[in-house]
Amino acid sequence: KAHAYRAYGMEHTQLLHRLDKGTSGLMVYAKNSRASKHFLESQTCASITKEYLAAITGTLPSPEGSVKGGIIRSRDNLTFVLKVGDTRRGKQAETLYSAIRELIADPQIGPVTGLRLGLKTGRKHQIRASLRALGCAVLGDMRYGGQRVPGNSVPAGCRLSREAILLHAARVAFLGPEGRPYDVRCDAPISWGGFRALVHPADALASHLEWGFLETPVP
Repeated sequence: KAHAYRAYGMEHTQLLHRLDKGTSGLMVYAKNSRASKHFLESQTCASITKEYLAAITGTLPSPEGSVKGGIIRSRDNLTFVLKVGDTRRGKQAETLYSAIRELIADPQIGPVTGLRLGLKTGRKHQIRASLRALGCAVLGDMRYGGQRVPGNSVPAGCRLSREAILLHAARVAFLGPEGRPYDVRCDAPISWGGFRALVHPADALASHLEWGFLETPVP
């Protein structure tokens, strides 16, 4: 909100979603009090379509699917745990995923898969906890069992923070207060280097507002 005020002079901003530290992608604000009121009173935030791209390590149980259950704080209070299939504990969370492409990377890392993810719910650390429940992790996400991004993957002239996590908010779609549909997209940053090719084949993102899995992962 401070950045929105300094850069754009927007005094009455309402952040429609947040990004975890180290991740990248779209940030969407309501830029005036009227729009903020619309999103708060109409509960439009619950119907926002959000899609993410990620480079992950580990083996998925299937090329596409969903994972859902109750999400709770871990004992160390630093991460969250998804109890798959549990409908009694925690807040319910559901994440859809579809593999885009796989690359054999550095021998110390093993296979890295490009993944497209959609959120049915919006819980804190939902994607990261869901992937850990599947036995996977986002590359760079050390807190959730991931491996550090190899330094030699970063293109010359680019800087990738040591805290960088290859998880990217790529698309946000919603109805504005005037009834106009918005569909905003953002490619993964070039600092992803060679891993960027995992999530940007020509048809990586669906062109419609409804969720649709890719028919087949790109070989």
